[in-house]
Amino acid sequence: TPCRVGTAKAAKLMLAPVWDNATLEDLNIVMTDASICGLGQAAPNPVRCVQKYFAHEIGGLSATGPSPDASALSGGSAALAESAGVPSGAVANGGALS
Repeated sequence: TPCRVGTAKAAKLMLAPVWDNATLEDLNIVMTDASICGLGQAAPNPVRCVQKYFAHEIGGLSATGPSPDASALSGGSAALAESAGVPSGAVANGGALS
């Protein structure tokens, strides 16, 4: 299930002293799009709230801009979805399984 695998991956990413916000957001998108229940779709909300309201504590945006090590994820949602065991069509079809 996307939410079970995705939350485990997110928990590992959040152990870092400086969060990789681009990867976390890509993972959030995959979980939201691929989960079929409301709980799975809402699983990324607490992470997004921390990124928005406490960015200064996780190495995100600050008054001076993004952290120097913020980088975009290469591979995109499809690669993350595949590594999480989500069927390849689920992300492309907005979470609907074919």
